Amino acid sequence: MTLNENDIKNVKSLIANSKNIAIITHFNPDADAVGSSIGLYLYLKAKRKNVNIIMPNPFPSFLDFFATDIPMILGYKETKKANDLLLKSDIIFCLDFNMIHRVGNANKDALLNSPATKILIDHHQLPEKHFNILFSNPNASSTTEVLAHFIKALSGKRAITFEMAQAIYIGICTDTGSFSYNCNNAETYALVSDLIAKGVKADMVHQEVYNTFSENRLRLLGYSIAEKLKVFPKYQAAYICLTKEELRQYHFQPGDTEGLVNYCLNLKGINFGCLITERDRIIRLSFRSKVNTFDVNQFARKYWDGGGHIMASGGTYQGKLEDVIIALEKQIKTLKDEI
Repeated sequence: MTLNENDIKNVKSLIANSKNIAIITHFNPDADAVGSSIGLYLYLKAKRKNVNIIMPNPFPSFLDFFATDIPMILGYKETKKANDLLLKSDIIFCLDFNMIHRVGNANKDALLNSPATKILIDHHQLPEKHFNILFSNPNASSTTEVLAHFIKALSGKRAITFEMAQAIYIGICTDTGSFSYNCNNAETYALVSDLIAKGVKADMVHQEVYNTFSENRLRLLGYSIAEKLKVFPKYQAAYICLTKEELRQYHFQPGDTEGLVNYCLNLKGINFGCLITERDRIIRLSFRSKVNTFDVNQFARKYWDGGGHIMASGGTYQGKLEDVIIALEKQIKTLKDEI
């Protein structure tokens, strides 16, 4: 992965001359968002910089094993503190999102209005124009992969410590579904080899991330597949829809539906999957595609005020759940030839 040399020189100078640096990622942070934030935080702290992570809302509990000792400011809860930091920072690193509103309502205005230099490190398509410097590669497996090359370009391979390597590996591992998609680049595996050489225990990470479900999460998974999976064999599509009452019944916690949408694609002949979750103020949709010929990023942008990747994307809707179901089923039947 080649990064612009002039941008790297510019960032080196900006970091050297900065007093306050903020790191922010997207609302409902996943492992790639958390891993890249922690990896960059550790790198900047090693440079003796004053740096703060703003996490818009809590991350999934299965990431506690490597993230609990890292200080973070919760943007939705400590809103004034978070926004003051954004407005007073010299640099704001924006990680794992391509649109300002993705950080959530509590912090988006402060991020947009901050005079800080906004540096994007990301792997989503079509980033907005609000960022001053971009290190964005849609062909990368994850934002953590882009971050690893960013750190090496700034300070060389040796600058990545074990703790940074672990955070980076977790992001790559989870954003590829344990290397089952979006990972056909030999460069990704070369980087993973370097991370293992730094001391990362891949088997331990897999155990912590994938085999530490709470009882409620496991029961929610079983209920979702047994009772809520709706399949359209004729249209090669399937979806799961969970109401807020159902989520409440299983004591839903952030991260409990992580990976649930992928079960739709485990069905033979199904190439499009969707997970619908009803929250208190908004309905969230996660889209997955098994084939490159159907771009769920464009689908999410066109119909659901969202975006993401060609084979993995998301969207939102403010309104009634039944309207979402009616619209989605109509879209599935309309898109038969594309899916």
